[in-house]
Amino acid sequence: IELQREISSALSCQLRSVKQKLHATRHNYKQLQIAYEELEKRHHSIQKGEQDLEQMRKDKLHFAPSASKSSKSATYLKNSEDVNDRGHYLKYSSHSKSWHKLEPSREYEQREQIWKEKLQKLVRREHFDISDVNHSSSSN
Repeated sequence: IELQREISSALSCQLRSVKQKLHATRHNYKQLQIAYEELEKRHHSIQKGEQDLEQMRKDKLHFAPSASKSSKSATYLKNSEDVNDRGHYLKYSSHSKSWHKLEPSREYEQREQIWKEKLQKLVRREHFDISDVNHSSSSN
């Protein structure tokens, strides 16, 4: 009888411990479920945001240049914030009404052309200034 009481006491003690652990586990499970649902919501909103951003990038690349641009097929530098292809040039085709990335050799030619034009403008300006000085000194 004494042995039965000890066994009964030990078993009820273990049962209480198991019930407490079960309660704690259920509580933790509910907390994890809530956290998981919150993460899922964030994940979906991030995905939606990324899709919207990607669509904006696509829309931005396909917009025609504004009417104030002088040349219909002028080449513009891509905005490196919008697109990961940093430093690539795009050409607007008035025929297909869309932007096309130039192949590397054409891109190099385009850069070279831009720098030549800048250099020519600079040289012309310098030459003009020098000739001005020469004319004023020869007229004296």
